[in-house]
Formats: sequence, structure tokens, C-alpha cells
Amino acid sequence: MFDSDVKKNLEKVFIIAGECSGDITAAWYIKKIKDFGNSTGPWPVLLPYWCPDVTKTPADRPGVFPEGGTSGQDSDVIKTPADRPEFFPEGCNPRDIIFYGVGGEALEKAGVTLCYNYSSLNVTGVLEVIKYIPKFLFFIKRLIKKIDELKIDRVVLVDFPGFNLRLMKKIKKYYPNIFIIYLAPPQMWCWGSWRIRSIKKYCDEVIVLYPHEVDWYKAYGLTVKYIGNPTYETLEQIILSCRKKESLVALIPGSRDDEIKKFLHICLSVAKRLKDLYPEVNFILPCASSFTKEWVKDKCINLGYKSFLSNITFVQGEERYEKLSQCCLAITKPGTITLELALLSVPSIVMFKISWVTYLLAKLFVKVKFMSLPNLFLDKFIFPEYIQKDCTKDNLFSSLSSLYKSFKSKTQKEQERYKNILDSCEEIKDIFDYKCIVKRY
Repeated sequence: MFDSDVKKNLEKVFIIAGECSGDITAAWYIKKIKDFGNSTGPWPVLLPYWCPDVTKTPADRPGVFPEGGTSGQDSDVIKTPADRPEFFPEGCNPRDIIFYGVGGEALEKAGVTLCYNYSSLNVTGVLEVIKYIPKFLFFIKRLIKKIDELKIDRVVLVDFPGFNLRLMKKIKKYYPNIFIIYLAPPQMWCWGSWRIRSIKKYCDEVIVLYPHEVDWYKAYGLTVKYIGNPTYETLEQIILSCRKKESLVALIPGSRDDEIKKFLHICLSVAKRLKDLYPEVNFILPCASSFTKEWVKDKCINLGYKSFLSNITFVQGEERYEKLSQCCLAITKPGTITLELALLSVPSIVMFKISWVTYLLAKLFVKVKFMSLPNLFLDKFIFPEYIQKDCTKDNLFSSLSSLYKSFKSKTQKEQERYKNILDSCEEIKDIFDYKCIVKRY
């Protein structure tokens, strides 16, 4: 049931996260809004787009942090909105916002009234998405109706471009006065830059997760902000503390059902071979919030690995980060998880395989050399990538066992490969450290 007695002056926001990572990003964003005024770190001005009547905004703000600052002005950078009373106009408070939306466990815990769960929308690949188009179109109609029923003021779209780019067009068609924010937009600087036309036409503001994206979007004339990165901020305390690496390997087949089907068997096969070669190795398998541990265990058993489960610790929720930070290696699918692993200093092997039609179509449009975020950010191979025909159990085992040998080696020469990856992981951390960002801007 929805609250029909909501005060009229409250802002009604509908937030749409179509997958697990988007759910976590959306929850982080809501926490940013609710904690506004209590932040102790660099903080951009949020109120101007939640409250359009705000006119007192600084004119001399640099591109990344609207609160200003250069390498010699750290005290200015860490000023909070509490120090700037002009950002609290009468009758306006970021806590006077009611959130509805589409999402999962993270959004629900953040206090969002969920209208629908995102689980039915999870799908990857061109051919795979085509099958879901009728379902997507029907769901868009339901969302438009719900937005009308709830008298929504703002819509926040999170990632999930295949769905959200269609939805934003429909929202603006029927409700042109609704303010649309795109949080974590598609990485069009990698591929599909033609989509910028739709975002520019239908979105009022873009909030990016990577500092370098600010300049990219501004070059196209969009209103864009960088307010931090949820992955870095979630892991910051773990990053700052030194975790001893153990003979522990993370197996990360993915967070979607189709990814589990493709990659779980590969992960288990490679893990078993590594265990046979190095008996001291054990494994963890992080489970997405969209699955239960029991469901993933059943999948492993169905694949014939029941006797091997004693070597695997299944982790979920916040405990997964603690466990991941102790891992010496990981085998993973691409995505945000590769950034998490780099920030946690876990050298990783990246695997990916989709239908050949989807892959060949992607090759026509993708402008970058790498699939994993750490490799993209530094423009070099940090994490080995095995794509399509190269994504075989033999190749993955060979690469993983070679890296593990480097990790265990006692000689400086053999340790070099592993240490080089760790050094590159430190470069990734600097990208998101706000003091390093200030020096760059």
C-alpha cells in the first residue's frame, strides 16, 4: 500500500534500477541525498536539481567538485553543505523526499517503496534482449501508469540503457515537466556514442560514476556532475586497511541467471584443476542478492560438483568484500566487479562469452581494446582477458595457475608479474581518491 496522506510539499521521486549493480548504486545515491548536510567529504551541490527554486549557486565551480578547490585548497574541497546555509532555502530539506521505485534488496533497505522488483528484467546481449522486447514494452506501460498514479516529480534512471533509454522517451512524451536524472549512464565513451542524442534530448541531468566522464559529457553540452563513486566509497575502509592475502581464490560467474548458466561450470572446472595442482587453495563464491546461497549451491550440485563444495565458501552481502579482500586471485566476468577487485588489490582473470551474432555486432561499434574497467581506465592489460573463442577452461586454468605460481613464489623474478598487477591496482585507487582528483583538476 502507498501512503495516500503524504504532505503535498514533499518531493516524490521514482528511481529505476534494472539490475543488481544498479540497485546498489541507487541505494548509495539515496543515502547521499538523505545524508546531505552531514557529509565530511567532498560534496557537490544536490539541492539545485531537487529544488528548482534554488538560485544561490556558486559561479566559480570547477568541473568535478562544485564545492571548489585545487591541490592547494583542500580546506575548501571538504566544506560541507552545513557550512553553506544558502543551500537550504526555506521549506526545503533533502529528507523531505519520498522514494518509490523498481529495484531490489538494497533499495528496499534504503527506504524505497518498491513497486516492482528488478529480477525479471535481468538480461544481457543483443539477441537475448530482443526476446525480451515485448516484455520490456509492456513493463514500460506499467511504469508510465504508476508514475501518473503517484504524481511523481522526479525520475532517476540507473544504468540499464537497453530499457531506460526507451523509458525516458516515453516519460518525456507524456509528462514533459517531470525532471529526469540519469545516474550511471551507459559508457558511451567506449561504444554507442550515438545514444548521446537521446540522453541530451530527454534527460535534464546526468550523474556519472567516473571522474573522466565529466568532461566527455560536457563536450556534448549536457549538465553533468560527479558526486563520487559507490564502489570506491563502499570499499574505502577496506582499501585503507592492509589485508593479508591468503591462498584463497574468488569464483565470480556473475549476478544474472544467464551468466550463471554460462560461467558457473567454467569457474568450477578451473577451480577443481587448480585445487588438484595446489591442494592448499580454497575458494569463495560471492552470491548476488538476487540469488540465495542455496540456489547457487544447487546449481553447483546439478553440474556434478557436490563433493567439491567443501572447498568453497559461499558469501553474500557485505561479508563478501571482507572475504574478497583476502583473496590472492579471482576468475570473474566483466563489469563493476572488476573495478571492485582492482580496488581490493585482487589480481583477476576476466572471462566473457556471448552469442556470436551479439559479439560480431558489438565489434562493429565498440571502440575500445578492453572489456574490464581497470584495463580501460589505464589503457593497458592489467587483468588478462579471455573473450569468446579464447574463453576456454584450458586457457583460464593456464592463466590462473601461472598467476598463482607467481603469488606463491619465493624468488623476486617469479613474483614480478603478480607485483606488477598490484602496482597497477594502486593506480586505479588513485583515480577515485578525492585528493588525487583535486590535483588533476
